[in-house]
Amino acid sequence: MHIAYFNYLYDLYGVSVGSAIKAMELMTAMRGAGHEVDVYWRKEGEGKPGRNGSGLRAVLKSRLARYLHEPSQLLRGMSYWRQEKKILRRSMPDILIARLETYIFSPVCLARRYHLPFIVEADSPVAYELAHFDENYLKNAALVRYLENMWLNRSDRIFCVSRILKDYFVRRGIPDQKISVITNGADVRRFHPGIACEDILGKYHLKDKRVIGFVGSFHYWHGVNHLIEVMDAVLTQYPDAAFLLVGEGGPSRPVLEQYIRDHRHQSRIILTGGVDHDRVPAYINAMDVVLAPYPPLDFFYYSPVKVYEYMACGRAVVTSAIGQLETLIRHGETGMLVPPGDIRALIQAVHTLMDNPEHRKSMGEAAHRYIASCHTWTHKAAALDQLCGTVLAAHHARGER
Repeated sequence: MHIAYFNYLYDLYGVSVGSAIKAMELMTAMRGAGHEVDVYWRKEGEGKPGRNGSGLRAVLKSRLARYLHEPSQLLRGMSYWRQEKKILRRSMPDILIARLETYIFSPVCLARRYHLPFIVEADSPVAYELAHFDENYLKNAALVRYLENMWLNRSDRIFCVSRILKDYFVRRGIPDQKISVITNGADVRRFHPGIACEDILGKYHLKDKRVIGFVGSFHYWHGVNHLIEVMDAVLTQYPDAAFLLVGEGGPSRPVLEQYIRDHRHQSRIILTGGVDHDRVPAYINAMDVVLAPYPPLDFFYYSPVKVYEYMACGRAVVTSAIGQLETLIRHGETGMLVPPGDIRALIQAVHTLMDNPEHRKSMGEAAHRYIASCHTWTHKAAALDQLCGTVLAAHHARGER
């Protein structure tokens, strides 16, 4: 099967890193299953510093961006249409998969024009996100919802990362049977307990420390404010404790940096900055306890890649009992679940694991076995492979190609 995959994430190694990893890993696993997969990162490089120029032009652009953002995005959509038309005419894949994106219409139209089976990767509710999280630009809510509906209604099938997200689209009027759930996963060949981490421990002077870790960007939905409260409690109680925080990006990072300066914790709270994904397993294995302290969110539709990777590395995970995480983790067996926003419960869970190394070890081993049994990228590719085969067979049965 020859697959063309269009992805419109632009900040691949910053705020979008989790979603980008999912796409890279899933398509790599599809190649491993014997398929020819062409991956096109349609916005790669956009949004990087220095793209706006300087002087009067930059000033005008910044002041008018609020009003011109939506028209410029729609015009850019025409450019994508021209480029993708050439791509599809040249490669003529058997099937087209595209990640749902705001203001983009090209894959929907081109799939119909070239009679291609069309699968939508709907890993985020783009109309909802634009309405709730992006106040910088004026936008036409009706237009955004229309374009999202066009993607969803004109696709052959849809897959998303969580049951919560599927239910959201069903409430929007999309038939239940049209949507499959393919959660995130981990590559247990690269994320496993045997990865050496001595160089990490040496580099950051952590060899005699009990290390609490975090991987990800520093956005409010990652619970950075809760992380600070845990630090206060743990560093006070455990003189040999240290925190290793891996990642960059997000508006909460300056708050965290200020906290470290104010409390003179530079030697006990390590901010590594961005780390290549290939090096992340070694950093995770340098941690004794790993955190994903998500705050109470009304609509937690995510499937956090980092939690799968924590578990694959055999670490003892403490995370919020929210959304998909409630079904992924068996409390007390493959991880610790705490009520989202309950700081006392979060701190108590960390204390319990800090004080019980044998419990940490057995919990981590159980977590690794569970991920290896049903949540590798090979498992996820098998589900997508089956979905593609179903769509392609139905397409051929209709005599379209």
